[in-house]
Amino acid sequence: MGQTGPVDELIALDRSAQVWRDALALLPQDLSAPSYLPEWSLATVVNHVHGGGVRYRLYVEGGPGGEVTQSRSADWCSPSPDTVFDQTQVALRAAFVAHLGRPEPVPHPAGAMPVAALLRLRCLELTVHAWDIAKSVDLTGVETCPMPSDLADWLSREMAEGLRGLSTQGYFAAPPGSHSDDPRAELLRLCGRS
Repeated sequence: MGQTGPVDELIALDRSAQVWRDALALLPQDLSAPSYLPEWSLATVVNHVHGGGVRYRLYVEGGPGGEVTQSRSADWCSPSPDTVFDQTQVALRAAFVAHLGRPEPVPHPAGAMPVAALLRLRCLELTVHAWDIAKSVDLTGVETCPMPSDLADWLSREMAEGLRGLSTQGYFAAPPGSHSDDPRAELLRLCGRS
């Protein structure tokens, strides 16, 4: 994934999933420990990301709303975060492959969007929450962030307008500070991280 030119979004999804897997390897045994995010434990972060993958698959496949609601309170940490992620990610990726060219928008709490936009949002979720885990276990500084610079640069460019909308809807805090030349730091800044 270079700085210019089109990117295969499924490759971006796979790379983002690897960033998340790398972050899962950093988790302590006790997932009830607090995370970098105020009022969220590490289990809350994992449940949010894993349950999000289930919800995104349901949005893409047109699954029943009851399943979406149930996914918000399910335990997505057991039997292990790695096992759950691998199972749910395979199903989500298959749904994206089957529906990526679909012209109709899919539902999302932030508003209906094309399947490709939902895929990019999933890449963002995996990548930024990987940083949240890394930051939570005392890895500090963007140089330790488990995200590749080119992936962060692509996400910042592809999601620039969407990030502004998500920030105004309360999904992210307003970007702190000023622009950073490091694409990883800039993506995190755009997502309200410092």
